[in-house]
Amino acid sequence: MNEAPTFSGPIVWKPNQDYLENARLTEFMRAHGLATFDELMDRSTQDVAWFTDAILKFLDIRFYKPYSQVIDLSKGSMWPKWCVDGELNIVHNCLDKYMGTPTEHKPALVWEGEDDSIRTLTYGELNAQVNQAANALHSLGLGKGDAIGLFMPMVPEIVVALLAIAKIGGIILPLFSGYGVDAVVTRLADAGAKALFTANGFPRRGKPVEMKSIADKAAAQLPSLKHLIVLKHADIQVPFVHGRDHWWKEFVATRAHLRGRPANDYLHLWHHRSTQRRRAHALRLSGEGRAGHGLRHRRAPGRSHLLDDGYGLDDGSMAGLRRPSPGSYFLYV
Repeated sequence: MNEAPTFSGPIVWKPNQDYLENARLTEFMRAHGLATFDELMDRSTQDVAWFTDAILKFLDIRFYKPYSQVIDLSKGSMWPKWCVDGELNIVHNCLDKYMGTPTEHKPALVWEGEDDSIRTLTYGELNAQVNQAANALHSLGLGKGDAIGLFMPMVPEIVVALLAIAKIGGIILPLFSGYGVDAVVTRLADAGAKALFTANGFPRRGKPVEMKSIADKAAAQLPSLKHLIVLKHADIQVPFVHGRDHWWKEFVATRAHLRGRPANDYLHLWHHRSTQRRRAHALRLSGEGRAGHGLRHRRAPGRSHLLDDGYGLDDGSMAGLRRPSPGSYFLYV
C-alpha cells in the first residue's frame, strides 16, 4: 500500500461523497474494474503503456495517424518515445473537435481584468481566433520546430497565441511577464526563438506598466529574433520597428488550415530553477503528458474546480480557476 503523503499544515478541503461519486477519476476506475486508488496507482506504475493508452481513449484524444506503440523504451527509461508513429495536433483536441457540437457555444475562457471588466470566449470564438493567429504566423514563414516566445500579461490573447503556436507545429516558450532583459534574452537565445508575442504594457494596481522596451532590448541582442507581435493592452505609446514589429489586430488574419504533427514533436520548452549554475530545461512532446491531465473531477452544473496545470489545456469537460497576477483571472471550461 502506498504511504499517505504528509503535509506541513491542515488540509483545508476534502471532497464529499457526492463529489467523489461524480469524479472523472472514479468513472475511469469503474470502467477498468479498479476498486481502490491504491489499485490504480499500482497498475498505472507497473504497466505505463496500459495506463497511457487507457487514458487517451477515456479522454477521446484523437490522432490523425494512430500510434503503433504506446511507449518505446528501447533507449532506456530516460529517453522514452511516446505514441510511436502517431500524429496529432493538441489544438484539435482542445478546440477543433468540439466544432459543430453543443460545446462549441459554451464558454472556453472567462477573463476578469483589474478594473472588473469581463471577457468571455466560447470554444467557437476561441477556435476562430486561434486559426487567425496560426495563419498569421504561417504568413511570417514560421512553422514546425520554430521556437516562439510568450512575453505577455495574463490576458485572453496569451491563450490564443499559445494555441496558435501549437497549431502550426511550433515550440511554445513561456516567459514570465515580470522578467528583465537578461532573463528574456537567455531564454530566447537558448531556444533560438524566431518570434515573440508581447504587449505594449499592462495595468497594475491602477497604473500602466510598460513592457515592450524590455522586448525591444532583448531583440537587439538576438539575431534569430525576427518578429515581435505586439498587443495594445495599455494606454502607453511605445516605439514601433517597421518590418519587425506587428500590431496584434493587424497581425491576426484569416482562418488557417489545421495540420497534424508527430506525437514526438516538441511542443513547449520550460525553464525551471536548478541547483546548478546552468539553467535547467524541460521539453514536452505533443503526445506526452496529455494522459494525466484529464483525470480531474467532472464539473457539476454551476461548479468550477481548481486545476494545477498552468494553462489548463484539458478536454472540454474541465474547468479551472487561477489568479496569476492581481486583478486577472482565467477560467477554462
